Amino acid sequence: MYGDGGDNTSKAVIPDLDGFYRAVRDNQVDQVQRFIAKHPAAVFTKVFGKHQRTALYVASLFGRHQIVKLLLRRGADKDLLCDGVRAIDVAGFASVDLVDRMKVRALLQGDACPQVIVRLVATGSSAANKSAASEMRRVEVHFSEPVGEFTQEEIVCSGGCVVTAFSMLRSDLYLVTVRLARGGGSVQVPAGAARSRCALNAESRPFHLGRE
Repeated sequence: MYGDGGDNTSKAVIPDLDGFYRAVRDNQVDQVQRFIAKHPAAVFTKVFGKHQRTALYVASLFGRHQIVKLLLRRGADKDLLCDGVRAIDVAGFASVDLVDRMKVRALLQGDACPQVIVRLVATGSSAANKSAASEMRRVEVHFSEPVGEFTQEEIVCSGGCVVTAFSMLRSDLYLVTVRLARGGGSVQVPAGAARSRCALNAESRPFHLGRE
């Protein structure tokens, strides 16, 4: 377990650590939670193959933000070095999902303000869908944490695009439908558009929309 030396392991003390790390990697949140409840020291243990890494490091690497949150709540040290780097230095490196990476980084940085990503919702390939898609786009607005006070009027569109529908899927996820102008345009969430428990959000990058 980590401490002064930082490189000791405890396989002999905690059974099935390999299974625990596989559950972290595979995002088995309930299984990880049950294991930690039974073996609290697993939060502070460095074991993973031939490399000595903490569960927090592995969860960060694979973008498992729910498990990162769980481990931090149980006292995991986010600044502990594994292979010479911190968990935040590898956040989402083994994940293709930018939202997962954003949420992991926000948890490990302890961001005072919610971060935001806007991304396109995939559409079907039927003729009807293609025709509709030439005029309309649906985008998701992802926040790094639950927010309130976010409304349709807060969304900034450029190039003559217009928001035609807006709904909250979760307190950290919103669905927006945009009607495109002739030349396309962009959608952006400005700073201060939504509020978490303690702070207003940061600005998102503009998400550019074009006709197919």
